[in-house]
Amino acid sequence: MAPSVSISILIVALWVLYILMHSTTMVIAAGSGAASNSSALELEAKALLESGWWADYSNDTFLNHCKFDGIKCNAGGSVIEIDRVGTLYYRDAISKLPPSFGTLSKLSHLDLSRNSLTGKLPPSFGNLTRLVKFDISANSITGSIPKELGNLTNLTHFSAQGNRLVGELPLSLANLTRLQIE
Repeated sequence: MAPSVSISILIVALWVLYILMHSTTMVIAAGSGAASNSSALELEAKALLESGWWADYSNDTFLNHCKFDGIKCNAGGSVIEIDRVGTLYYRDAISKLPPSFGTLSKLSHLDLSRNSLTGKLPPSFGNLTRLVKFDISANSITGSIPKELGNLTNLTHFSAQGNRLVGELPLSLANLTRLQIE
């Protein structure tokens, strides 16, 4: 009988060890999920500040990018809307937007109309794949529309009139099957 008791104890011990290891993995995974969410929000705040459009917030000790002018966030703190219509009172190059601006992965509405923005549209706008509305009308944007905008397959509204855009439309814009003509 002694061998069967020791085998039973061994099986129970292995089961407890398995449960402990699995629980530890779940705690670590949950912790890393919270940490990655926190770092994602920090990246969003950094992207907004690096644009220079919210420079008056750069010295805040408690930085909450959801309270920036023209920003709307979801319940998780991710930026879902940027509305800077006519609020950028200086001529700034849209091409100076940092590549990190493309990390605003939950952004669905981006309205930068009537701001006298200059320069070329950066290809990083093609990373904003959840965009539904994208309005850059009434600026002084030059160059051609980047082919990367064809990645914005959720786009239903795109307005770029009143700029100095040149060249042919990229074939990738045929991917924008939800786009509505107004």
